[in-house]
Amino acid sequence: MNQHHATRFMSPADRPMPLQMAGASEAHPLEFADPLRRLRLCGPDSQAPMPSHARLKPPGTTRRAFIGALLLCSSPLRSKAASAPPHPASEQDMKLQIRLDGQALDVHLDDNPTAHDLISLLPLRLSLDDYAATEKIASLPRRLSTAQAPRGHTPRAGDLTYYAPWGNLALFHKDFSFSTGLIRLGRIEIGMEYLARPGRLTSDWLMVAGKSDRANTL
Repeated sequence: MNQHHATRFMSPADRPMPLQMAGASEAHPLEFADPLRRLRLCGPDSQAPMPSHARLKPPGTTRRAFIGALLLCSSPLRSKAASAPPHPASEQDMKLQIRLDGQALDVHLDDNPTAHDLISLLPLRLSLDDYAATEKIASLPRRLSTAQAPRGHTPRAGDLTYYAPWGNLALFHKDFSFSTGLIRLGRIEIGMEYLARPGRLTSDWLMVAGKSDRANTL
């Protein structure tokens, strides 16, 4: 009788133990073949203690996966990525001030090529004239860039805009309908009520936050 048949007729108590890790079920060795499961067992987010069978030496056929998962768990890159602070905003707020007869209008500029081109002209002294009882308009020394500009804009009271077909600035003190070629440059935050005064106004445009290529004096 060969060894196979002898084992078959042994009583359960006399049969040899199968070769597997003590205290582990048949499915346990397979867990080491999955590095992601190994990470879940030892990751910082896991609240449960590591099972005893996971601390035992794995079978030789899965040793490579076990070592790879162990290195991933202990890698400093993983903890640094989780704790890295968000990158600070790279763009500085751009603000200008429009002075009208001793009154100041604070304007927060948008981050677009046309607004940046306006900044390159500052400081400016411009005359503001009424138009359609809705806005004040001003002529510029030259036309501004319209790169990346939308087809148009629906202005709201307080919008600082550039009307590309005419090449002038338009400061709205009333809402208006969609206008093709109108580009928003920013928003008047303080002092919009001064724009509603009728008649021509002399205005000084100065940069108060951000960067201008010219000295901020008139």
